Amino acid sequence: MPGSAPERPNLQVAVAHFTAPDGAPAPEGASVMQALVDEWTQGDTHRLTRPLGLIPLRQSIPDSQTAFEIAQSQRADVVIWGSIEPGGTANTASLRPRLLWWPRRALPTDRSLSVRERLAQPVVYELAVTPLNGQVVLGQILNTLDLYQSAEYDAVLQSVNVLLDQYAVGYAVDGQLRPDLLLSLRGSIASMQEQWSAAELDYRAAIEATSPGRAEYWNNLAVALAAQGRIDEAGQALNTAQAQSDQGGGNLAAIQLNRGLIRLRGPDPAAAAASLGHAHELLPNGVVTLVSLAEAQRRANQFDQAVAAINRALELAPNDPLVQLESSRIELAQLVGVGDQPLWELEIAPELPHDRLTALRTRLDSAVATLESMVVGERQQAASDDASGRPESGRVHEGTARQLSSLLSEARYWRSVALTEEGVAAARNRPGGLRGLWNSMFGDDTPLVQAQKTLAPLAKSEENNYDIQLQSGRVYRLLGSSKVALDYYTRASEINPNRPEAWYGLASTRWEREAESPERNEAIRAWLAQSIAADPRFTPAYLLMARLELRDKQWAAALPSLQWLKLNRPDQIPAQIALGEAQRELGQLAEAELTLLPLANANNGAALVELARVYLQASQVEAAETVLRRALELDSTNAIAAYELGRLLQNQGNYAGAEQAYTLAIAANEAYMEAHLALGQLYGRYLNDPQRAVTAYRRAIEAGGTDARNFEDLGREFLEIGQYAEAADALEQSIALNPNVPESRHALAQAYRELGRYDAAREQDRAAIARKADGLYIDAQIGIGESFRRQGRPDEAIEAYNVALDAAPDSVPAYVGLGRTAADKQDWQAAIGYYNQALARDADDANAHFWLGQALVEQGHHELALAEFQLVLANPATSNTDAFYGAGRAYMRMAEGLYYDDPAKAAQYDAEARSMLDAALSRRPTFPQALLERGILNERQGQVQAALADYGQAAELNQLDATALFLQGKLYLSLNNVASATEALENSVRRDPNSATSLYWLGRAYRAQSRPADAIKSFSRAVSINGGYTEARYFQGLTEEEENQLEAARSSYEAIVAQSTPDDRWRQQAEQRLRELGQ
Repeated sequence: MPGSAPERPNLQVAVAHFTAPDGAPAPEGASVMQALVDEWTQGDTHRLTRPLGLIPLRQSIPDSQTAFEIAQSQRADVVIWGSIEPGGTANTASLRPRLLWWPRRALPTDRSLSVRERLAQPVVYELAVTPLNGQVVLGQILNTLDLYQSAEYDAVLQSVNVLLDQYAVGYAVDGQLRPDLLLSLRGSIASMQEQWSAAELDYRAAIEATSPGRAEYWNNLAVALAAQGRIDEAGQALNTAQAQSDQGGGNLAAIQLNRGLIRLRGPDPAAAAASLGHAHELLPNGVVTLVSLAEAQRRANQFDQAVAAINRALELAPNDPLVQLESSRIELAQLVGVGDQPLWELEIAPELPHDRLTALRTRLDSAVATLESMVVGERQQAASDDASGRPESGRVHEGTARQLSSLLSEARYWRSVALTEEGVAAARNRPGGLRGLWNSMFGDDTPLVQAQKTLAPLAKSEENNYDIQLQSGRVYRLLGSSKVALDYYTRASEINPNRPEAWYGLASTRWEREAESPERNEAIRAWLAQSIAADPRFTPAYLLMARLELRDKQWAAALPSLQWLKLNRPDQIPAQIALGEAQRELGQLAEAELTLLPLANANNGAALVELARVYLQASQVEAAETVLRRALELDSTNAIAAYELGRLLQNQGNYAGAEQAYTLAIAANEAYMEAHLALGQLYGRYLNDPQRAVTAYRRAIEAGGTDARNFEDLGREFLEIGQYAEAADALEQSIALNPNVPESRHALAQAYRELGRYDAAREQDRAAIARKADGLYIDAQIGIGESFRRQGRPDEAIEAYNVALDAAPDSVPAYVGLGRTAADKQDWQAAIGYYNQALARDADDANAHFWLGQALVEQGHHELALAEFQLVLANPATSNTDAFYGAGRAYMRMAEGLYYDDPAKAAQYDAEARSMLDAALSRRPTFPQALLERGILNERQGQVQAALADYGQAAELNQLDATALFLQGKLYLSLNNVASATEALENSVRRDPNSATSLYWLGRAYRAQSRPADAIKSFSRAVSINGGYTEARYFQGLTEEEENQLEAARSSYEAIVAQSTPDDRWRQQAEQRLRELGQ
């Protein structure tokens, strides 16, 4: 269009005049350049996938530096220059081209966490071993680079393999191509796929082709070796890369980054920081480089430098999950003031600011959410690529998903750390201090419970991860689940007995949760000794050891720990006060005063209280009272000081003053049990006020209602409107108040039956019979039969209905029950017979007509079924809601057989069906079966949202039905709403655990959401139900493989091969996976 800017081509290529072999101008140089440009401009359709942006130059290029300057000035991705043999042409083997590749947009490797900023490509390439046919070869190379920059991996590999096969082994006519560029491209794709052995082979071949090898290829080889755990070899490869770079140039930033990352795995983070610092100097805006540098500096206690590095990364990429994760770790270290071991300090840290912890955790929430979304996106893209016939692209995205999953696990771990501390901080801010932690631990959304939910799948999938097992123990310990906590701590101590934290965790769990006993205390001492032996710097162990001995009143035993703390951790003020206490208890009053006076002079309230006790023990009562009153002047909410002052005044006979002091203590801390007790004793023993004494001892409780009839009436109301859980609750309370009312028990049985609690329902119906419920005997007996029938126990149901018939031979409900039992077994003729017997006894019974109609629908006798429903509808005395539903269902089945033969008639029947179903729902909006049928009708008529709504409401109203949820889940999947599909399918499987199809699709939904353990379990259950379900078995194997459960994956694939024909799609894919697994 005139005046509009042309669309920018995919690859910008500058082409220079070719020179003679000696560099002099060649007569053919300009014409050959123009011939190539003309060929590529015309499309070169058999070699170019898309047009190139061609920049013909009116000059030759003498060297690489000039080529680089031209690339910058012309904004070219590629510059081609070189020499031509005398008399050569563009279409003969006469060119020795050189290629400069300086892409102006991010390469695919920049999108992969495992290789971002780590892989390097040379800038300039010699393309010819012998003179090449430029017209034949160069276009294919440029096309390959264009495809690579566009991340079209399958096309890249196809092109690379063709070029290597045809031109890299000495093709006689068109010359021999030097293969290193192509090998490096293929190696980089293998790296992104995490096929490290294949990448290694390509990088080694590239090195051999350019012997002694270019620095970038040695660097890339080091990445592949390190990924395989061959660290020493990777270090040697980096040394060679460094040497080659020193001699002939190369990407030194990548080399230094990789060297730093390898060193970061070792025990010397300072050395890693040095290498990463060099990398940062060369690549100042590299995000991975900055994050890695910040981590190394943090671990090396170079705290200020770490903060500076991560702040720069935050400026560049504030939403990058790598940056968010490390910035959170650094901020946590800032909060506790320690860079090298911040998690140690969390066991003993004073109150941390809740708002900063929340902000820190929110950043980690963002990182986790971003990573979860990225994992799902990559897995979905992989599935899309595979389905679209792009398996190599699928492997790249699966590789990226695995990298992201690993980082996601790390982010979830640190999020659990932040949530744990947020929960502790929130509890400390509640009245009563840490007591609030226990009082709030059972909430579904408390930070500690969120931490536990975050850690549970990590602890299961990473059983040998010390830190995850340790943190799981800490969370369960704080939640009060001591047995589980001990299991996790024991597991951690087995993983690494040379770290101190797990031993401390074992000790602290028993300390906090187990009643005091000599055996417990000795075990705690032994564990703390092991903790200190593992690392003598581990402060929490000294603190707990001191607390244990102080609690045991082992004052002398406490002194070594307390003295170590005073010497090595003077910031631990409570330990110094405890040292003063121990010295006082040992009679070392002068030493105690010397220990406490500096703190008391600094107005420390706890030190003042302990100093007062020293003075009291020394019979210096006036000095003690002075110190306590000074403590209260400094802080009137010092409950302990008020309590001690009350005791002092009480002993002096100043009861009014003691009462005032105790009251002040309770006002400061309502949970101060000793103060409540002392106040009660003061009232009872000294002030002769027993009523107030009782008040001081009592705790108020709130009483519930006591009228059983009210609860029964409420339960019946709930039954009437279908709120069965609420009905059960009300009726249970009624029976608790009066267990001898049979009507309440029979009503409760009805509620239980609707909730699927069939055993409990029978128990209540039998209890009603046992209480001589003459008027309820038949109803209760039929209720027992109904419970058996719904539970899938037809023989016992039949027996119960027959017992009812023995007592009442004309019982229509009993015959209907027998008919429904036959229908459950698909014995429609028997069912129809029973319904007819019921109608023979009561020709107007709407229930019998309805179920007869339903049986006729199942038999395909739709017109006869409609006649039965019409009989009900014609009788105004009967409830006709069920009949409208039955008629609608019959019309739907009539339509199903006519969609192809008579679509007009099918549409007419569907319209009748909708009319009937709408009529049913207008009379009973909470009719789940009618909603289900209307949902099916809406779905097949393309009314998707209406169908989803009907399925959802049907499932909500009928808590036992799985079909509505399955249909809803499938429909959500068709709309690519994976989260909603997962929820629906989970609920469907929960209601019907034996549906292999539901389990399979639930597994696919879990897989798309990166929930591999759940996916494997779901696929496995589907296969256990249907052993021939090869599709489910294949995805089970694929997910097992991704989770590194290789033997299990092999077993799954081998089972498919064993049970499927050779042309089966899933067998062929299973055989491919087995080949890749080395079998």
